[in-house]
Amino acid sequence: MSASASRAKAAPAPRRDDDHELRNYRLEERIGQEELATTYRARHLTLDRPVEVHVLRRSDWVSVSRFQQAARLGARLKHPNILPVIDAGHDDRFGYYLVTPPLGGRLLQEILEDGALPVADAVRIFSEVARALDTVHAEGIIHRDVQPGSIVVVEQIGAEEAAVVRHGFLTNFSLALSSDGPDLSQLEEADYLTAYAPPEQDFKANSSSPALDVYALGAVLYHMLTGEVPPPPGQTPRPLSDFNQAIAPAERVIRRLLSPQANLRYTVAGQAAAALRQALRDQLGGERTAALATTAAASTAEAEWLENPVEPMLVQQLANDFVQRGRSWARQLHEMTFLRTLLNGWSSQNVIRRRSLGNAIMPDQVVSYNFYTYELRAYYETRTTPEPREKPYQGSRLSDRHSPPGVWQIVLPDPQPFDELRPQEMVVPHSERVEMCIYCGGKGDINCAKCHGRGLIEERRLMENPDGTRERRVVTADCPQCSGEGQADCARCKGSGQLLTEDVFMWSRWGKLWDNTDDETGLPLPDIRARSEQVYSAQIDVRDQKWHAIAPLHELLQAAENVDADQQTRLLHAELTISGTPVTEVDYNERGATHTLYLVGFDPPTIRGDFSLYDRERITLYAVIALLVVLVIVAILIF
Repeated sequence: MSASASRAKAAPAPRRDDDHELRNYRLEERIGQEELATTYRARHLTLDRPVEVHVLRRSDWVSVSRFQQAARLGARLKHPNILPVIDAGHDDRFGYYLVTPPLGGRLLQEILEDGALPVADAVRIFSEVARALDTVHAEGIIHRDVQPGSIVVVEQIGAEEAAVVRHGFLTNFSLALSSDGPDLSQLEEADYLTAYAPPEQDFKANSSSPALDVYALGAVLYHMLTGEVPPPPGQTPRPLSDFNQAIAPAERVIRRLLSPQANLRYTVAGQAAAALRQALRDQLGGERTAALATTAAASTAEAEWLENPVEPMLVQQLANDFVQRGRSWARQLHEMTFLRTLLNGWSSQNVIRRRSLGNAIMPDQVVSYNFYTYELRAYYETRTTPEPREKPYQGSRLSDRHSPPGVWQIVLPDPQPFDELRPQEMVVPHSERVEMCIYCGGKGDINCAKCHGRGLIEERRLMENPDGTRERRVVTADCPQCSGEGQADCARCKGSGQLLTEDVFMWSRWGKLWDNTDDETGLPLPDIRARSEQVYSAQIDVRDQKWHAIAPLHELLQAAENVDADQQTRLLHAELTISGTPVTEVDYNERGATHTLYLVGFDPPTIRGDFSLYDRERITLYAVIALLVVLVIVAILIF
């Protein structure tokens, strides 16, 4: 049994054997102290076999109940990565105890004090504990305390170059929820909820689902990859790329594991493990080579179906049972005989393809999933900031004296979705106001600009003298502009002396198409788009949080909502179209290198991969023949 407390350094026990015999066990030395129990290295007296004995150090009924449950479930659950309980009972002197095999490992909690784990170790430990959790969940049990303090890491010498390989073992079922377990609703959550607990975990409610453990295991994974404890639920974890660019491809796996909405997490932990291995396959190197050796010995490949996070939410709305058809097609591809036959048929269709491809490659891992593309037709309305506009006041009646509404409170004609409207002018209701014309001071007229209010102007005219000569003289005449009156109507108020000012804004409606996809890194996206089929189309509320829980949709909707930083444009309607394509990735190893081929679409699939899918020798032969033909033709033309 293990808990959040670290194991202490070994301390020698006193030598009086009779004081340190517990039933059939001799307690040799104390090796740790946990929340509930003290752990001793011990030996079975009859079998002369080393063991570890965990002695309960509390006497309250809650602790006793938890300890007994940990013993009962540890003995009941059978999995290579669950620490088994091989004996339990009560001793008159020591009290309650349970016995486990001597793993000789360290708590993951202690190891993480030194920082992040190597990628291969983190992926291996995560995958092993994930498989253990799936076994636990299959028995109707929820662990509820998955954390580094509940995982024991054992180091073993690997076969390749005496490398040290770390393995993870799940322990400590004292807080588990099971049908025959104790009622732990009286526990103080503040004392037992860790930084790895999901936001919905509640001991008092006594209702749990596997999603609790999936979240907690994701938090442990984040700690193993980054060396940092994940932030509390509700806060966004730092991107993996901030710590190490090599682990950035696992970001989408982490985001789904740590989704605040339980229904959007992986439904089983094994799916998350397969997705993680797929995302970090380029960093696993030797791990995949070792896996290939195991695969070859078993003559089968590890096959996984990865559920897309959009599917639990829309499984009833997706068209034509698309998800089920994708699963059925994946099950066929996961049958090695069918897969080999399919690849052999593909290779026989073209002479440059590698002959009997299905028999030539040894699949390491086969992963299938549905890949989705997202299109959002967004219909916007733009309303500019109102600006004042003046015109002469002609004595017209003003509207009721109410405060003018905000520009987005004004009712415009009902929009017809996706009909574009060019910019139009609109007066803000109740914004009319009459003001004195400051240009003329409210008089309605102003001094004539030409004569400056005198009514007369002086001008030089060519005039004839009595003697018949002509000369220019200055004469006074009526101002032609004001007809000698010296005043003219104010050009601004047109003589009314008052101005009518009203606020005016421009509005328009227009559409834009946004698109995004699931993580397309390394995938043949053109082929995926070509083989896709529409599975969902409907108008949606972009503010509905269920859409934002899906990473690619969140990015899409966020871009669509933030189209205008000045808040002059708002989204009126949004129509979401989702298209799906089944994709299967087959990883195989050849000449010490890892390769991946993709089967895109339903039967017959489009097959894509690298140069290893083609017959190099035949391509070289055809190239040489083509070169010789060209040389012969050139020689004939020359000579």
